[in-house]
Formats: sequence, structure tokens, C-alpha cells
Amino acid sequence: MVNIKKQIIKKWFTLIELIVAITIFMIVTWAAYLNFAYYQNKMNLRLTSKDISQALYNARNMAINWLDSSSWNVSVWVYFDTSTSDKISFFSYPYDLDIPSVDLISLPEKKLLKEINFSKWVQLNDVSSKKKFLFLFQAITWSWSYYYWDATPWKKVFTWDEIDVNISLKWTSSAALSKDIKYITTTNIVDY
Repeated sequence: MVNIKKQIIKKWFTLIELIVAITIFMIVTWAAYLNFAYYQNKMNLRLTSKDISQALYNARNMAINWLDSSSWNVSVWVYFDTSTSDKISFFSYPYDLDIPSVDLISLPEKKLLKEINFSKWVQLNDVSSKKKFLFLFQAITWSWSYYYWDATPWKKVFTWDEIDVNISLKWTSSAALSKDIKYITTTNIVDY
């Protein structure tokens, strides 16, 4: 009888050891995954910042250098909209268009050049506290201008020296998982 009790106690002891070992393994795995996921999300933010910076440089260069298939220069604009918060849209329009008198968003002559999708789980929060923003690079004159929309459908000229593009992960409000990209309008420099 004593032998049987010792065998039962010994079996339970190995089962307890097994449960403890599995628990320790799960805790270590969970901690490693959380650390990896955090740095992966930070990398997605950095990649999206780089994409936004490159998009602004590319739009300006296309307006300066690019001829379309009908051999006339086109101006390029980069459109940010928080309602479609995971992409950047590039449009073109004829260089001789009278910009101040036209609603650029509903313009029938506009052509979608390309769209750049953000990295996984990254979203656009705002551009200088505005929900819709337009970077406009004109061909021939090489001038640029910036417009935004508030609650009204009318565009307004943005005249500050610095434009802030704020992006973050979709499910967080943490400052550690968001990024501000500064575009300096007078020099066409992007700091990300």
C-alpha cells in the first residue's frame, strides 16, 4: 500500500513539473512576441514615413520633368484624405488650369497617376490638423501651393511654413506608436 502511494505522489510530482515548465515556456514566448510585435509596428511606421516623404519628392519631380503621352506638361498633386486613411493618391491636371477658380477634387480633367498604400495597420490621422489636404506642384512654373478642407466643401490656401503629417497604428492612441512627418514648404524638405 505504501508503494502505491509513493508511485501516485511521484506521478503527480512529474505532472506538476510539466505544468510549471509549460507555463514558464509560455510566459517567455509571450514576452518575446510582444517585443517583436512592437518593433515590427515601429518599422511599419518608419516605412510609411519614408513612403510619404518619397511621394512628395516624386510629385514635385514629375511636375518639373515629366511629359505625358499627349506631349504637354501636366501638373501633379498629392491628395491626402483621412476618410481613405491608408493611401496617398497622385493626380495630374493640365498645367494651364486656373487653380484658384477650380474645385480640384471634382475636376473632370484630372487623371489618377498612381496610389501608394501605407504599410500594414498604419493610418493617416491628419495633415496639419486638417482632414483633407492637397499638395500641388505646377509644371512649367515649378511653383507649389497647398490647400485644405475644413467642414465646408471649399478649399482654403495653406500659408504656414510647415506642414505636419500625422500617422499612427489603427488600433492605438499611444504616442510611441504614432509619427509626425514635417514638410517645410519653403525648402521642399521632409523631416521624418
